[in-house]
Amino acid sequence: MISVCLHEVCNWFQFSSYPKCTLHEDLGRLLEARQFCDVEFVVGSEEVKIPAHLAMVAARSQFLRNRIRQAREARDKHLEKVSEKIGKFVSCVQKASAAVAAGCTLMVTCSHPAKSLTWHPVLDVTH
Repeated sequence: MISVCLHEVCNWFQFSSYPKCTLHEDLGRLLEARQFCDVEFVVGSEEVKIPAHLAMVAARSQFLRNRIRQAREARDKHLEKVSEKIGKFVSCVQKASAAVAAGCTLMVTCSHPAKSLTWHPVLDVTH
């Protein structure tokens, strides 16, 4: 009679039928090569930069997942405001272009766009 441990048979059958799981090694190689890293932690007084994959960070830490969600919501609100300001600026430029095309002379003044994205057009339309 041959005695075989059931655990050994299951392990042999599983590994002979399926390839070895290398997910952790694959992800480790991506991280080491800094491929597809989409977040960087700046740690300590020496500001050591540690690259990471956002999906992995969010999957492993509820605290960081919540912080990521909050940061994305704040970013989206900011982008909405910037988009609205750009829309107003584009509208102003279109009106100014139409006035120039109609033969008007105009004077436009504005604050520095790169710093504040706040434009205060003053149109002096004369024929």
